[in-house]
Amino acid sequence: MDAIIETDPTARAEYLKVCASNPSALAWTLAELAKLPAQSPQAGNRSHHQTPTPKVCCRDCRHFVASSTSPAAGLGRCSINAPASNRAPALWPAALHHCRDWRPITEGDTP
Repeated sequence: MDAIIETDPTARAEYLKVCASNPSALAWTLAELAKLPAQSPQAGNRSHHQTPTPKVCCRDCRHFVASSTSPAAGLGRCSINAPASNRAPALWPAALHHCRDWRPITEGDTP
């Protein structure tokens, strides 16, 4: 949260709550943190290492728009048209796949 200059204690607590209850959100967060450059000289320079994104489900993403005819199981769409949404098995709510644009749903996001 420090890296994105999020100082609001409520937003921090909410995000940590999401990560604690959603393994996909936690995996995505850890992968994003691994991409950050090291803050101390003792830690070495990690910026040249590529960390693969974890596999995630579209249904857990804030960009996913569920099918109006079958929201629980039908093919949805990506509201930002992420590149990964054009590759199978993306957009099936429970299908695991890699997506660099996946973002966890947080309280207040509209479904």
